[in-house]
Amino acid sequence: MNATHKLARDISRSIQVLEGSGYRCIRISGGAFGEFDIIGLSSTDVMLCKSCRGKPPWAGTIAELRHVIAPPNTRRMVHRWLPRARLPQVIVL
Repeated sequence: MNATHKLARDISRSIQVLEGSGYRCIRISGGAFGEFDIIGLSSTDVMLCKSCRGKPPWAGTIAELRHVIAPPNTRRMVHRWLPRARLPQVIVL
């Protein structure tokens, strides 16, 4: 299993976690090449989520994600998937 397939699997798992929290999710087709991988919509807010695996994101990446222009009711987070973990480590931005 290559790294691209593993990341796609983790993005799908992140979507399942967000949908369990009451969000309707859209996977952005750019995958890991854009700022965020998932857009989650609920009746009260919008969730932008980046999914990564293994090492935590670089400080520069975190700074980029914090400064993305978005509406005021937008929440941003990173789901970090560790090996053999059932739930992600969540980094709220």
